[in-house]
Amino acid sequence: MPVSLVPGHMMFGLVPARPVLAVVLEVQRDEDTRKRRVWPAYVVGAGLRFDCDVVLVVLALNERVARWARKPIHFGPGSGHLQPLVAGPSEVPVIADEAAAAAAPRLAVISAIAHAADADEARAQAIGRAAHHAVQSGVQGEEALVYIDLIHLAFLDAGRTFSMLPGNYELKHPGLRRAWAEGKAEGKAEGKAEGKAEGVLAVLQARGLAVGPEQRERILSCADVAELDRWLRIAVTAASVDALFAH
Repeated sequence: MPVSLVPGHMMFGLVPARPVLAVVLEVQRDEDTRKRRVWPAYVVGAGLRFDCDVVLVVLALNERVARWARKPIHFGPGSGHLQPLVAGPSEVPVIADEAAAAAAPRLAVISAIAHAADADEARAQAIGRAAHHAVQSGVQGEEALVYIDLIHLAFLDAGRTFSMLPGNYELKHPGLRRAWAEGKAEGKAEGKAEGKAEGVLAVLQARGLAVGPEQRERILSCADVAELDRWLRIAVTAASVDALFAH
């Protein structure tokens, strides 16, 4: 069935003659207590828009976050609760086969990010290699640069070097490279913020999301490094630029 995308971060509406199900999809790298107030609003908004049942699906990139996200969201005495459907690394498919990765390159990238810290480093490397090959053969332009850089950064976060790239690998996408450099460098907070803002814009551009003049100005003028980090995480999966500012 056709899939309709609406903000927040990503909402999938399955649209036959009449919608029957909407799926709100969130990707979480860390715990964020604000989400437990925001997620119900996403679910209600999707239900109103599509006039159908809604489920909330959370992709947690480590098991600690998965445990946090699985807790029911209570609305108050006698008011029920919302139960997210959560996929942690143990639920994200392990795609180490290059043919399987080539058939679904973007899912292979998610697999590489989710399993970069796998206890079996050889398996983690195989997953990363499969995703890398799939991106090189099945994804074009700036989107491919962003995905390869994200695989590299996932392995760095896990304290590992990705074997498909040299140990002194430099990020290829200019915006992400600047954001990474500014985030590591000693210096003024505004300099770090500027680099991260350019990283947010780079990811949005690579994903084909049109950034309006007012949205661009808001991103570039933001001096809050933590907020820019949050926007950068959202930008990887957001269905629209407005999703960055939804909460």
